[in-house]
Amino acid sequence: MTIDVTVPVPEHRLAEFYRRVSDFYTNPETSPAATPGAGLVDGTPGWAFGPDADTTAAALVKALTDKATTLLRVLRDGALEASPRAFTPDELAAATGNPTRQSVAGILGGAGTAIKGLNLPLYRNSAGLTWHFVWHWANGLYSMTPAMARVLTHAGL
Repeated sequence: MTIDVTVPVPEHRLAEFYRRVSDFYTNPETSPAATPGAGLVDGTPGWAFGPDADTTAAALVKALTDKATTLLRVLRDGALEASPRAFTPDELAAATGNPTRQSVAGILGGAGTAIKGLNLPLYRNSAGLTWHFVWHWANGLYSMTPAMARVLTHAGL
């Protein structure tokens, strides 16, 4: 069972607050594993708001292959449009010069391996499965949140 809690937070400490809440939810000793979205802030991993966000994002960008970087740049650019945009696998393949939709899945699978190699936290999605939420995959569409896009852009993506 979970309950909603409202807490006043000083504006200048909001990022720290999100990081601490994310740490609370991603700690195996305290994580409410059955709560989808715990540790996420509007669909973005809590680490992206913490004091080490730039360092973590830079390490991720460095760990990506050139093809994964190209794919994530398309997702980033779509996230930063006036109306954030999601892409089908075929659209991503066409936008990045990859031959098939399966190649997109394979390239992003490699990026997922890089994310796991950096030990970035995983969060529960609405289906109860764990996911990193650097990008989203839902209803046959890939997307990225604007907040994640800004962090990755700042890190050099």
